[in-house]
Amino acid sequence: MSPNRLQLTNDGLKVANLALNEIFDGNKTRLAREAGVDRTTVFRFFNRANLEYEKFDAICAALDTIAEQIGAEPNGATIADENDDLETLVKQVRKSVQHRIQNDCGVMQLLVTSRNVETGGVYIDAQLVKPHASESSIADEESLQGEADDINFDRFGFRVLNSQRFAGETVAQHHERLFVYGKPGSGKTTYLQWLALRCSQGSFFSNYVPIFLIFKDFAEAERQPTLQNYIEQYLASCRVNNPTTVTHRLLMEGRVLLLLDGLDEVQESDRRRVQNQTQEIVTRFNKCRFVFSCRPPLRMRLPGFEEVVIADFNRRQIAAFSQRWFEIIDQADRSSQFMDRLSRNIALAELARTPLLLTLLCLVFDSDGQFPRTRSDLYQRGIEILLEQWDVFRNVERNNSVQDAHYQLLKPRAKKVLLSYIATKFFLEQKIFFWKRDVELIIEGFFEKVYKIDPIHISASAILQTIELQHGLLVARTSNYCSFSHLTFQEYFTANYLVSNQKYDVVYKHITENRWRFVIELIAELLDESSIDSFIENCKQSLDIFVDSKKKLCDFLKWINTFVNSLAHTVPLDQPYKHTLLRAWYFVFTIEDTGATSSLVSASRGKFDFPDYSTATSIISSKALDLHLLFYRAFHASSTQHELFLNVVKKIYEKVKGSDVQMETSLEGWLIQIEKDLSNYPHARDWWKFRQSYWQDRIQKLMLLRLNLRCDWNFSEEEKNALRQYYDATKLLSECMNRSRKTSDETYHKITRNLLKLGIEEEI
Repeated sequence: MSPNRLQLTNDGLKVANLALNEIFDGNKTRLAREAGVDRTTVFRFFNRANLEYEKFDAICAALDTIAEQIGAEPNGATIADENDDLETLVKQVRKSVQHRIQNDCGVMQLLVTSRNVETGGVYIDAQLVKPHASESSIADEESLQGEADDINFDRFGFRVLNSQRFAGETVAQHHERLFVYGKPGSGKTTYLQWLALRCSQGSFFSNYVPIFLIFKDFAEAERQPTLQNYIEQYLASCRVNNPTTVTHRLLMEGRVLLLLDGLDEVQESDRRRVQNQTQEIVTRFNKCRFVFSCRPPLRMRLPGFEEVVIADFNRRQIAAFSQRWFEIIDQADRSSQFMDRLSRNIALAELARTPLLLTLLCLVFDSDGQFPRTRSDLYQRGIEILLEQWDVFRNVERNNSVQDAHYQLLKPRAKKVLLSYIATKFFLEQKIFFWKRDVELIIEGFFEKVYKIDPIHISASAILQTIELQHGLLVARTSNYCSFSHLTFQEYFTANYLVSNQKYDVVYKHITENRWRFVIELIAELLDESSIDSFIENCKQSLDIFVDSKKKLCDFLKWINTFVNSLAHTVPLDQPYKHTLLRAWYFVFTIEDTGATSSLVSASRGKFDFPDYSTATSIISSKALDLHLLFYRAFHASSTQHELFLNVVKKIYEKVKGSDVQMETSLEGWLIQIEKDLSNYPHARDWWKFRQSYWQDRIQKLMLLRLNLRCDWNFSEEEKNALRQYYDATKLLSECMNRSRKTSDETYHKITRNLLKLGIEEEI
């Protein structure tokens, strides 16, 4: 009688790996699907865990062998006892998780190649910059057409020309707590995976245990475990003995490198719980190393974290990536031609700075020998190639099965409609991972509705498998779940569906939600002249509705508008939308101190560049604004910024001396009183602890009396968050107008003049 549980022998593992590579090109997900087991079971099989005989035998059958041929033995000894020496424990657990890290992070699949490529073989060293040095928008393509030299080629993306870049590995080594932001397709996930791999291989942090997790997986885990319990489950899946004890010990001793990817992918309903759990882990186990990632503008402020942004590729990185890409598809000679053509087109060189878009550019160039004009055109053409010519590129002859014959007969346009419907349905449900059976039901419904084919004659599972194998757009994540290979593809298909079906009313109510940002940008690019103006105007109306029911927020916007109207004539700025810029300036600094920011050097594009929240202070400057800035910084001084407060008060005094006698007298009296106060405390921080509220009240009253600046709003955190949402959505609206080449001048002017203002005030 066969044993109940089996595990691979060392020799059997070698045989199994050879079979995996020969039959499944090293893809364990495909093996899991063929064997009818989940991905975790396959992972445990290759990690020599003991499995139930039926599952062990099923995997062996899929590998075209039998258990006796590859060797099986009773379960081996487990590792990691709670009494082990710490260094020994770390070494053992690192060895145990290494297979999991390699499986989750070690390979990636580039478009137009059926082979899994080692991450290290295609990874381009990430470069990071400070958040205030970034600009998430892509320059307007139409205004950037034309010839370019090498200087212009490196001009766009992050628009602070002299912004210092830091190597990704260097930043990770110098900061124990790191929060990485990056726009869609910028390489955030690849960067975290690369760090996990390097750590597991002992290249750095050799005394830490790397744990790579996805925020969304944790958020939607069964029974909502704590983050600590979720880490325990991770170690348990890696065959670590006593995972609860070991997890607690490693965390307490600060021996974990915890990498959590994709906060923005967590559903709104789960986000607060996930953030609280993350905060608790960071606070309790503060000796560990943490690297988290997220798309902007969503922010998660955690104590002691260095916030960085994945810098767009520069020319050197673009050249290195394209060379490797063309080598993989055996077209190495095309790389130099690609770079030569790219350097002649500033707009496409701008798009090429994002790894995902660069991949699409390589794909399109290899097919057409030329580039599309805009970002949306790039997505459209790239997806057309994936739907039409995938097998041609890969030189693969497929034996179309009877089961997927209906799909093979579809035209590329029909395939795009099907994928767009799948993407939109789940995007509206806030899902990026979908149960395969739900996708199969959509496929059946599509053929029944469009082609009048009874579902009984459709093999939806075979069609789903064909979509995955042929296009690389939908991929299996486990035996039961799948997703689009990149979230950006789901967002593009969603935008395409909403535009094709004119379902714009769905969009307006989501104007302030971060997860809709990229979809809305793409919609603005895809709309034609007959629709774009009303879309922009309705988005502006939706922003007004968002704050209309919040009286304090409405009062705040009305005050800013009135104040700016009274001040604008004193600000020497040659800008057609000066009032809008001033509203942005006072909006940000009235709410909070965003800190010192460097001046932006904007690319000339003939369009209004609405400032990012964290850089609103650097767009404009004048004598009055410089003084107001000092007052705001003093007012917002935190409980630990006593030195900042003292220095700022002295600067205000020097600035008004000789120009405002009353304010000069008041501030001189303040400085004398502060000096006396300080003598009563052992340290300035003790003085500030007890006198902060008193002096902030004095600052507030002086601002109102002498400058007519209101700071008495007392916004709650919920109200501040709503205002940030409103501001970010306003920036999004500005970007949508810039991205669309079809917005009328009249609408552009009307909306831009009325940003951060309730309603539409017609120009007199």
